[in-house]
Amino acid sequence: MPGVGDFRDRIKRISAFKQDIVNEFFSETIYGVKFSEVFRKPEKVSITESDTWAHNAAIGKSNICINVETTPPQAFISAGLTGPGNYTASLPKTPLHPDGTRQVARRSPRRAATRTR
Repeated sequence: MPGVGDFRDRIKRISAFKQDIVNEFFSETIYGVKFSEVFRKPEKVSITESDTWAHNAAIGKSNICINVETTPPQAFISAGLTGPGNYTASLPKTPLHPDGTRQVARRSPRRAATRTR
């Protein structure tokens, strides 16, 4: 029965074999980077986000502002948001600025007023 060391060696051989395939078929340079390098050194992405939410109960409206920053700069974001009073909003794939930032603002629809007599 194989031991733990045997499995580690096998995993290392499989990993090296996969990297050889990537090197062979993805060696073209695009935008100054070899695609095969992406597999070796995946980029760590950091996302910073801050929110403000203001709700006016008298008129049944909310304003939401979300500030997003990605490091290194990314191209797009998409998001979903839920809040009080069954509020939901979604942001489809949206481009970020070249520096990886974007301010997204959403206003909730005004609820129909109820009258009492």
